[in-house]
Amino acid sequence: MPVEDVAQYDWAAEDSVFGPGATVSLVAGLGPARALELLAPGGATDVGSAAEVRAWADHVVGPPWASVVEAWTTADWTVLVEDSSGSGATLDGAVESLSVNGRAAVVSSSINADMWFGYAVDGVLVRQFEPLMYDVMGQVGEEEGLAFGQREDRWLQAALLLMERLTGVVLSPDELRGTAPDRLAIGFC
Repeated sequence: MPVEDVAQYDWAAEDSVFGPGATVSLVAGLGPARALELLAPGGATDVGSAAEVRAWADHVVGPPWASVVEAWTTADWTVLVEDSSGSGATLDGAVESLSVNGRAAVVSSSINADMWFGYAVDGVLVRQFEPLMYDVMGQVGEEEGLAFGQREDRWLQAALLLMERLTGVVLSPDELRGTAPDRLAIGFC
């Protein structure tokens, strides 16, 4: 694919939720509340409004520190955003659980540039890899031309483009940073 396609996600390497580290998941087949319950079972809070859960997290004096996972829908997909202190979607079996009724794609990047990509369909893991230390075994066709594993500083952007190719959802920095009143969240420590 041309570099221009990857460039549409250059915002992710600049001022975005990925700056301090984040995990973004797209889930088809589960609503926001159920996806949050699967991702953070036994959370320190119930699923509630994102504003209320963020207010709870602001008052937690750690350790353990408070983390918040937010969820909302876009284009018939549930979007989950968690800061990298949680990264529940990268745990063994998580992407499979999120895809139990459809599909799930996960992109994670830490403040230390540790990265992870996962994709599952109907509860079965189809592909997972680290964009920085690319494993060509088990590639899906949508990876073609994305230059994973090569010395190019656009691994995060390429992972987001791969997520778009697999889901059809185009993410934007405004959406990921948004504070719409209908967003749900769960808190955990």
